[in-house]
Amino acid sequence: MNKKLFFFISFCLIALSLIAQTNSQNITIRRNTHFQDAIKVLENMSLQFERRNIVNLSSYNSGIPIQINNLPWNEALHLIVNTLDLQIEERPGVFIITDIVSTNEVPEIEIFEIDKKMVKIHATFFYADRTFLNSMGIDWSTLIDGKVNAQIDLSATGGTADLLSITGSHSFQSGNTTVDVNALFKFFETNQKGSVLARPTVMVLSGREGYIQVGQDFSIKTLDEAGNTVDQFFSTGIILTVRPTILEDEDFEAIHLETSVENSSAIPAEYSTIINKNQVRTGVILCDGEETVLAGLIDNDNTKDRGGVPILKDLPWWVFGLRYIFGFETTRSVSREMIVVLKTEIVAPARDRALQRNQIRESLNIMRDDFEKIELEIKDY
Repeated sequence: MNKKLFFFISFCLIALSLIAQTNSQNITIRRNTHFQDAIKVLENMSLQFERRNIVNLSSYNSGIPIQINNLPWNEALHLIVNTLDLQIEERPGVFIITDIVSTNEVPEIEIFEIDKKMVKIHATFFYADRTFLNSMGIDWSTLIDGKVNAQIDLSATGGTADLLSITGSHSFQSGNTTVDVNALFKFFETNQKGSVLARPTVMVLSGREGYIQVGQDFSIKTLDEAGNTVDQFFSTGIILTVRPTILEDEDFEAIHLETSVENSSAIPAEYSTIINKNQVRTGVILCDGEETVLAGLIDNDNTKDRGGVPILKDLPWWVFGLRYIFGFETTRSVSREMIVVLKTEIVAPARDRALQRNQIRESLNIMRDDFEKIELEIKDY
């Protein structure tokens, strides 16, 4: 009986020992074990006991310089992180290890030159019916002083009188016409063949970047590494990014203009969001006051129209299906082209502009004093 009791107690002790070993949260890690390997072992224990991942975002990529002897895994984790001069952040469901950002670093101070010139950029975004635009045979490469050359078939154009009224010069034999761009845009709008979308103006320091957006931002909900829901924002609409640099050669000045133009829109869907985008990037060298054109951004505008017998064509489908008998649907597809006209102007430095303003004020003060003297002389007379 005593032997049976002895074996039973021994069996219980062995079982308790195995259970204790299984549930032990202590860990031993050898010195010089690679940091990534140590993190993997610690992550397994973190998932087992706290259900947390360990995300390593630090730049450390070598062995750990200490020996871990039978320490609780969470103490071992903090000991390794502190020894390597890293920091650990506890978030729901995750430990994040990162480098310590030094607060003693002196931030770079950007120094602006008061005598640096600027560039003023005028932009015009115009949408036109592509078929109607091609029928006019406009050569955008001929844009000079706000006018372009066009090859117009006057005999085939219904609005000949209107076309001639907006032209500066023309030849009846060849149909060659010099057209003012602003008058051309107005003509398109009057005939409902196009419209001006925006006319933004931006002034940028030479060598700096300018940004204009006419549109809106939208967000898409995503999950970060910790499983938290975050909003990721995207910009849509008409977006113009410019970087002008003034080039000087003795007494001659020119502008190197890096340009990016985007016209985009977002279409929300059930599982994803579709972004329709037309984009062009280019770099040109322009004289002061010169213009350039970006063309060829084409998209299709589909419009659904419903026709038929009034009232009956708009009845609900369940009313004996009368909407299908007395009505019909048509789809109109219009191809449109976006034209972007950019004009650059060199603006004098702030010091020169201040001197010019002071001179104008002095001239106005002198004129005011002269008028006051004349008024007094008139009164005395």
